[in-house]
Amino acid sequence: MKSYQLVAPNAPLELVETETPEPQGTEVLVKITACGVCHSDLHFWHGYYDLGDGKKMTLEDRNISLPFTMGHEPVGEVVAFGPDAKSDAEVGKTYMVFPWTGLW
Repeated sequence: MKSYQLVAPNAPLELVETETPEPQGTEVLVKITACGVCHSDLHFWHGYYDLGDGKKMTLEDRNISLPFTMGHEPVGEVVAFGPDAKSDAEVGKTYMVFPWTGLW
């Protein structure tokens, strides 16, 4: 599996290759083909959220550690289901993933 990960604040993303995971339980494995970048990704890249008045919330304050693969607006092809997954999605079809509610 390939991903581009943030390894240090304000640094270029690095290509990281790992074993493709096997979905467990109710998980669905999706091969991401495109992903939007939003403002929160820019905060991640900077390493903090600017709260105003000189106050910052760091990634560590949010229990986020590096390396980190940014992006929470993905589109991709369903590759596999965990043994307990219940979904109307089909292997081989493309879906938009809403991280808060699942595949659409």
